[in-house]
Amino acid sequence: MATKNNRTSVLVVDDDDLNLDILERRLTREGFSSTLSNNGKEAWDLLESHPEDYSIVLLDKMMPNLGGMEILSRMKRHPVLRNTPVIIQTGDVGEKEAAEGIAAGAYYYLTKPFDPDMMVAVVNSAIKNFKRQEDANTKVINEKSIFNYITEAKFTVRDTKDAITLAPAIASLAPSPDRVGIAVLELIINAIEHGNLCIGYNLKKKLSVDSGIEDEIERRLNLPENKDKRVYISLKSDNKEVEVTICDEGQGFNWREFKDFDPVRLMEPNGRSIAIINNLLEVSVQYHEPGNKVVCRFPHK
Repeated sequence: MATKNNRTSVLVVDDDDLNLDILERRLTREGFSSTLSNNGKEAWDLLESHPEDYSIVLLDKMMPNLGGMEILSRMKRHPVLRNTPVIIQTGDVGEKEAAEGIAAGAYYYLTKPFDPDMMVAVVNSAIKNFKRQEDANTKVINEKSIFNYITEAKFTVRDTKDAITLAPAIASLAPSPDRVGIAVLELIINAIEHGNLCIGYNLKKKLSVDSGIEDEIERRLNLPENKDKRVYISLKSDNKEVEVTICDEGQGFNWREFKDFDPVRLMEPNGRSIAIINNLLEVSVQYHEPGNKVVCRFPHK
């Protein structure tokens, strides 16, 4: 992860100088190092010439000369920048635009005018999720050769560390392991956090804004009633399709509230995973009542 002076480095791109000033002040206050650009062409030149310098990019969607979505498209074609998390800043985002953004790789949005606390929470969430996915992708190199020989298997996981080890190995069976890996990892983590640990949507949102989510997860993992809880994962594979069933020991949840696509959740630090998964064409997801069992299917490579 790129840092400057031991601080996470953020590239902020916006053609509104007032917005740039607000963003820089708040990011600096939170300990980030910011590089500012007020036009898309300059921003792309910075990214292209120094692709490893930035941990995250805050990108204005509408700019003259070179818009945010075109920069995102170029980043996704770049061997290094393709993995850099991007937060799109926009005045409005509808269902169609959000779905198109997800397909292009934009999993985070900020609406203008934005709440500074929410902005920081979304930045922290994007960085955490990117680091988690990066850790997962490095593990797949050692795991995938074994999984190529598996047609049926069962696993148990307890925490995020376990999920980061298992999810990319399962996703290595897919034609697009990076994208499928996002889906499988998020489903397992939802089972841990929302299912076994009972951290609901509203509580997780508050904890994310207050930067207390990691401490609360660790505290709940060590409670006597949770220490023996596990998420149970079964895998079935043939030469056409992989089926992954994920079951937690929680009471379930109203998954229908999250299945219907709501662009608003893309602008919050949590709650976006099911919406994103439903818009990843490689993956199909089916929940079973009462919501503590989910079946994920994707093509075998």
